[in-house]
Amino acid sequence: MSEASGPPPVSETVEDKPIASEEEAQQSYHHAKQMMKIGGYREAADSFAQTLTFMAGKHGEMALECAENYFLYGKCLLETFKMEEQVLGEKSNLDKADKGKDEDESDDEGEEDQAKELDISQDDVTDLDIAWEVLEVARTIYTKDLPRSIHQLAEVYKTIGEHSLETEQINLSVESYQEAIRVLEKEVPPDGRRIAEAYFDLGVSYQVFNQSSNALDQFMHCKKLLREVREEYVKADKAEDVASMDEVLKDIEDKIEDVTAFEESAPERAMKEAYLTALHQHMVQTGTLAPSSASSSSSSSSSSSSSAPSETTATTVATDSNAFDKFSLPASAPTVNIGVIGRAAKKLAPQPSTSTTPTPSDTPQQKRKLEDLMGPEESSPQEEGGGGTSPPRGGGRGRAREEA
Repeated sequence: MSEASGPPPVSETVEDKPIASEEEAQQSYHHAKQMMKIGGYREAADSFAQTLTFMAGKHGEMALECAENYFLYGKCLLETFKMEEQVLGEKSNLDKADKGKDEDESDDEGEEDQAKELDISQDDVTDLDIAWEVLEVARTIYTKDLPRSIHQLAEVYKTIGEHSLETEQINLSVESYQEAIRVLEKEVPPDGRRIAEAYFDLGVSYQVFNQSSNALDQFMHCKKLLREVREEYVKADKAEDVASMDEVLKDIEDKIEDVTAFEESAPERAMKEAYLTALHQHMVQTGTLAPSSASSSSSSSSSSSSSAPSETTATTVATDSNAFDKFSLPASAPTVNIGVIGRAAKKLAPQPSTSTTPTPSDTPQQKRKLEDLMGPEESSPQEEGGGGTSPPRGGGRGRAREEA
């Protein structure tokens, strides 16, 4: 990580009310700590910024006396960003749900709004940006104060790791948590519980980015350390700490069980995904499912809309969680549908046709609907005409209903 230098930025939400004395600075600091406890991170960040301005002017920007204010200021900004992102995400979902109500709005107005949003996002410095800079200042100060500030430096590294999760920088997140572990292991004697917590955070970081194998290793190491801590509590006859540790260990074991189950199901999930991909490609190649680009370009044609399945139906088939169990691979010859039994359509081996019905070469063949290919709800045995490969059939919940 690069060394931070220069005066720290201050959030634009901070009011212009400079602190004039040490007593006011202490009051602002304690008020900020109280606001953190009740989740008032925005107000806490403002108070820390005011305190920091006074402390930096009195002791110097890189003074040890300012380090905690830098750290807590950055932590509050990070929490503020997370809370606001959650609110924006919920608002975005509501906007999508109400999208149909705003269809009459002109395209020109929509493009103008998008341009304004783009300008705002490019010009503004976010809380996340400021949080990164002040956390780096805190890291620099505490690094110069080792070994006295081991715990404080480790907390800074863990917060930087959390910050990196928000910005989806997996390498930086992992490196930050690993650095926190290395710092804590230098303590004599090492604090097993703090180190275990850092291993847990590292495991969560791996898990967020779908590296479940690495996550499992960290959770197992965390469990081992916590058991050692529990044994120390037992020897010291600390009953309350033992009971508390038992609850923590149970949570860790549940976490390990979940990750293990996810790992064991990986081959099955990969097989299902590969099969559904192959099924989609087959349907496109045989004409039972038109590519999205083709369907969008021909959506205005009535003949295309009546003969090709809808995109919604295709998506339902491709994303059905039980599709892998319901479908079978396409046969190499026509099959005979003898009706629905249970959840799947039984199939007989291909039989030579003895019907006097004209062959496909005698009559023009029309493109069949997906509903026809999937099989009717209730029908008498009948023979399908045509040669070549037969598209897959589905039963149960995955079968599309017949159109009226």
